[in-house]
Amino acid sequence: MKSAFKKLPPRAFVLAFAALAAFCFVAAGGYAFERIHVLRSFERAEGEVTAELRRWSLVGTDVRRPPYRANAEVIEYTPQIRFETAQGTVVTVTGKVRSSQIRYKVGEKLPVFYDPRDPQQAVLGSFLEFWAPMLVWAGFGLVWALAAYGAERLIRAGRDDGRGRAKHATAGA
Repeated sequence: MKSAFKKLPPRAFVLAFAALAAFCFVAAGGYAFERIHVLRSFERAEGEVTAELRRWSLVGTDVRRPPYRANAEVIEYTPQIRFETAQGTVVTVTGKVRSSQIRYKVGEKLPVFYDPRDPQQAVLGSFLEFWAPMLVWAGFGLVWALAAYGAERLIRAGRDDGRGRAKHATAGA
């Protein structure tokens, strides 16, 4: 596997990191565009948390290494919200973002944005549900952009170092 990476030109890493950064920034932009659309065209209602749904799963770890064969219990929570539309229809929706901690208490009030034509497609107005996905994608984009910048700097530093050695070698001869 090492020989495959040695055959790649150094610029391939810079381009790969830059492509990943671009993908993440485009995803963040998509979320931002969607959220702006929600703020402009959806109606707002006050919802009430009716339940904190619990999802339990058992995750197996790598079976190739004997010390790490233990299974891990994973519990994720997501709120269930009930709200009333302007037309008087009572709608119950489930949050889309799961958390390892209980974030909301039953009876807690949360803002809800809903499409009057399809209230089931509601978006919770909490920070975790509304803004966090966009910020996570932007954060990953920033990490990949910094990796691309760092790789480019290392390539230039190596090239400059090679030129410096060549000058010293010819000067001493």
